[in-house]
Amino acid sequence: YFQDRGVPSFEEGLPGDRSDTVCVQGIPTAWMAAPGTRLPTLSCPPKFQEKVDRSDFICKKLSQSFGKFGAVKRVDIVENGSDLAAGNFSSFGPSSPQSTFDGYIQYEEYSSFCAAMAGLRGMKLVRRNKGEPELALAITVNFDKTSHMSDRSVRKRRKELDKLYDLEMEAKEKARAAAEAENRRQEERLQQEKKQREEEELKKREKAAAEAERLKRLKDEKRREQEERRREDRNRRRTKKEAQKRQRQAEKEAEKEKQLLLEQRRREAESLLKQLFVMASAQREFEIQREHEEEAKRERERREEQARKERERREEEARKERVRREEELKRQREAEEAARQREAEQVLKKRDSLLEQVKSMEDRRRELQRNLLKRKLASERALLQASQSANR
Repeated sequence: YFQDRGVPSFEEGLPGDRSDTVCVQGIPTAWMAAPGTRLPTLSCPPKFQEKVDRSDFICKKLSQSFGKFGAVKRVDIVENGSDLAAGNFSSFGPSSPQSTFDGYIQYEEYSSFCAAMAGLRGMKLVRRNKGEPELALAITVNFDKTSHMSDRSVRKRRKELDKLYDLEMEAKEKARAAAEAENRRQEERLQQEKKQREEEELKKREKAAAEAERLKRLKDEKRREQEERRREDRNRRRTKKEAQKRQRQAEKEAEKEKQLLLEQRRREAESLLKQLFVMASAQREFEIQREHEEEAKRERERREEQARKERERREEEARKERVRREEELKRQREAEEAARQREAEQVLKKRDSLLEQVKSMEDRRRELQRNLLKRKLASERALLQASQSANR
């Protein structure tokens, strides 16, 4: 087939024109992606990259599935938009017609292409999901005869998609311009309505101002009349207040004389009470002072008794401590003497060659013991002197 088209061998042909691409037809869309997912091709221009990203995982799954035959150079998918034929679909459970797409798998090596063609001949595509029935589908496997994956076909599809994109952008621009024009018309209409409302509002404010001026004049006249009546009322109240004031003044003078008499009697009573309070306070202070003196005397006696008991307790503790230390020192001396005797007996049993060394070690040990004994005796004397000082 390829020799009839002028391609003498795989090595001399261009990628896509030679026998290096396997075409798998009738792959269910729902097996690879959610129903309704758009399936753009790898030849889609970068302007549609956001749509390509949604089906990249389909290309990756095809590359992983068919990559066991060899290294895959490029994968492309094309949606068919038609349902499966009833005789071409079998299952181990319930099923329904689905949309399909064709997958183009281009291999880098001719041997991989041959292995894929041989391995896929007469095979079925099986779907296995946990918890769902298994589905089997007969697929059509053939080599690409349309140069779908050739560089010129890819460039051609890119140009067509660019044109579609430009037409789509042009339509969007026209729609945006129409929307802007409609918005401008709406704004102009709103401006006119706003201007009419402002004119009506101005007329209403002018009418309200005239009515307010008329009401103000009526209010001023009414206010003047009220002020005149209030002035007359004030004069009458002033005359009445003066008469009441003179009457209150006379009553105040009589009350003042009465208060002076009561104040004089109150001062006399306070003077008498103060004298009684002074006498009672002096008596109370004398009794309190006598109680304080008795309390102080009892406190001194209690403290002297406590000091005497504490002094006796300390003397008894010091005596017991001296006796304990003397007994401990006596036991220590006896233990040291017994240890020296045992060591002397052991030294005599050793070899004659070590006699001088043992003697010198014995001398050093005895010197250390004497120093230790002196330090202990000195510490005991110091403790005894401190105890005597505390007792005194």
